[in-house]
Amino acid sequence: TEIYTLSLHDALPIYPLADYLKAQRAPMIYTMDWGFLYNLALLDHGKLPLALDIPDDMRDIPAMLSRPDALFVAHTPETAFFPRRNLSFLAAAEQLGYRPEVVKVISDEYGREMFVVYRMTRG
Repeated sequence: TEIYTLSLHDALPIYPLADYLKAQRAPMIYTMDWGFLYNLALLDHGKLPLALDIPDDMRDIPAMLSRPDALFVAHTPETAFFPRRNLSFLAAAEQLGYRPEVVKVISDEYGREMFVVYRMTRG
């Protein structure tokens, strides 16, 4: 059994991510991986418009895509806990004519890319 422990250094990128998301004033923010939704909610005292439940079967993809100013946040492929979730969403969105537009990459203090923030655009 592999055990992943989160060090303080791994946790630090959550602060610039929270600050960036607060400044964007998006109407909805979807977290596309496990491990940071509640940290973001805690850091902003519950004020960020975070989607609290995204069904694993992705039945809500059309509704998620209907919000052009919504932001999507995922761990980078190298740091993802459940990479299939984001990849499945992106594949389904592509079938509906959408593609991701990366708006920000958040790195840790060592320069390792940890989070990617993107919008979905038609085309």
